[in-house]
Amino acid sequence: MPAVREVARKAGLTLEMADTGDSASAYDVAFDAIARSQCQALLVMSSPAFARDSKLIIERAARARIPAIHGEVRNAREGGLIAYGTTPAHLDRQVARQIDKILRGARPGDVPVEQPSRYEMAINLSTAKALGIVIPQALLVQADEVFD
Repeated sequence: MPAVREVARKAGLTLEMADTGDSASAYDVAFDAIARSQCQALLVMSSPAFARDSKLIIERAARARIPAIHGEVRNAREGGLIAYGTTPAHLDRQVARQIDKILRGARPGDVPVEQPSRYEMAINLSTAKALGIVIPQALLVQADEVFD
């Protein structure tokens, strides 16, 4: 989060955090607070809880008419506006390479931690249309997947 805060600050953006708790009612409270704050966009970070609740988050963002950018490509397929992040298949390949090194005798402590090296962007044009957003052509041509 410190890196996200720094990027937001440099871009002249105000970053608000919303506590989502563990239940659908907690999301209702969070989205009510988001709506009251006149939030202009929502960044949904990658996390196990947000992956579990992705359909709920996408539905609440659509109901609140808030453009949401997600960290998992599948979320754009499910109705999120934009997703930018890694794919499970890519991460699985990275993990397999690390396990292979360990099985070939490397000590686990000697295997370096790897950051993802491949990111994908997906855009959902139906969601953009529902929100009244026109996605610039320059962004569309950079997307790995565009859903209609």
